[in-house]
Amino acid sequence: MNTSLRLPAVALMAAGLLTLSGCAGMTTNDAMNKVSSGISFASSSLNGVVGTIAMASGLGQDYVTGTLITQEQMASLKRGSTKNQVIATVGNPPNKSNVSGLEVWTYPYTRIGGMPGKPNVFENTIFEFRGNALVNAYKASGTPGKSGNPLLDAAGM
Repeated sequence: MNTSLRLPAVALMAAGLLTLSGCAGMTTNDAMNKVSSGISFASSSLNGVVGTIAMASGLGQDYVTGTLITQEQMASLKRGSTKNQVIATVGNPPNKSNVSGLEVWTYPYTRIGGMPGKPNVFENTIFEFRGNALVNAYKASGTPGKSGNPLLDAAGM
């Protein structure tokens, strides 16, 4: 047995034994109350074990890839900012292309929630340059299947 699970397992067994010991001389209601409190303790111990296993195995953790660019970073980059200023603020672009005379830098970002109900995020932050000057910066929804991550592309995300 894993040593990190040994202590909670021993505590769970001890709770069961302590709960059942001494029940012979009690009334039915007293015995039921003692068993009930023992079950409650055992349940909380079991929840601790399950939480420990989940944390150790990575369950519940978000899957994140790409570059998250915050609104504060976007606001700090004004029209006319240089390419070096953009790189200093958000890092080197993973994707560059030329579209209609503009150099377009795209920073994809994906976060898949590790728990049910946690929203997934798939967005691109786009910077457009004419020469060395920033002319436009915006966020766009990501395109499913075009993340550059084979795992996400295979899943159609």
